[in-house]
Amino acid sequence: MASALDNLTTVPGNAMTAVDDVMTQVDGPPYYLQMLVVTITKLNSDVVRRFVYQSQSITIGSAQENDVILFAKGIDKHHARLLLSDGKLVLVALNSKFGTYVNEGPVESMVVLRETDNVRIGGFTLVCRHIEIDTVDAHDRYTADGPIEQSLLHAIVQHDDTSRIIYADWLEQQGDQVRAEFVRVQGKLLAMQPGDAERAAHERRLGALAAEIDVAWRLLIASPAVERCGVAFRFQCPMTWSALQATRRDGVRHCTGCRRDVYYALTVGEAREHAKDGHCVALDVTSARWRDDLSEPFGERLCGGCGMDVGDAFLGDECPRCSYPILREVLVGEIDDEIEMA
Repeated sequence: MASALDNLTTVPGNAMTAVDDVMTQVDGPPYYLQMLVVTITKLNSDVVRRFVYQSQSITIGSAQENDVILFAKGIDKHHARLLLSDGKLVLVALNSKFGTYVNEGPVESMVVLRETDNVRIGGFTLVCRHIEIDTVDAHDRYTADGPIEQSLLHAIVQHDDTSRIIYADWLEQQGDQVRAEFVRVQGKLLAMQPGDAERAAHERRLGALAAEIDVAWRLLIASPAVERCGVAFRFQCPMTWSALQATRRDGVRHCTGCRRDVYYALTVGEAREHAKDGHCVALDVTSARWRDDLSEPFGERLCGGCGMDVGDAFLGDECPRCSYPILREVLVGEIDDEIEMA
């Protein structure tokens, strides 16, 4: 017999099914910025199912064309719609004869949802939230402020370290103290050995500065270490991002040593998506890190909210990206055999 939550289905190409399959239905790493997360609980039950959507609008109802399909009494074919509007999560009631409720109050037309709100549709309770995910490819290319900066940046990308010093001086002359200090601290780190006593303090300072600077600029200047090198996997790869050959994509550079492309990542989750595909990665200094965070296996320990693959080495209980609980399975508790609701 089909269970109630077995009948929670999704339309291929829009919803990305349950969270244990999230990220696997996208060609390569996810480059979208907006995600809708819907947690569905059957009333009078501890059964929970969570779905992650690569969309800014989803529909809920009993008809097959909906994103979330609920087969039960008290649910219309086209019952409700969830959408993002000006950064706010909005629930739209679609003239259902059975009604849509938020915190047990009826929704006449639409309502802006908070993360703590409970939406009731038929015999199910839904908790909805919106997550923004930042990825390298979501950022436009940096535009230089005139020919001088353009020339200096070009020289830096071509591995002219002297131009870094000149560029830092030029930035200070323009009144851009934050970027100037970033360039100088980055230069000090490049000259340090891995065990240098001052290295950790400089890395913390670089991360604090980076948080104030746009990603597109950091892609040209930053110099994180290359990791997950398939050719040199038994020892640490000696290459850094700044030493690699530029390509047509700002977030991808080519290593002439191992003849492989290296992908820049803003978070461990993004880096693990690349590493899962066998790519070398360079991880941004702003990312939260933990020991063995890029180690296998991949896709076995995921965030229950945004689908981030945190890996077996992650010791925390909450996702570093969205603060949702980390789960190995999405389905929890027992499910009644029958779908019919009183």
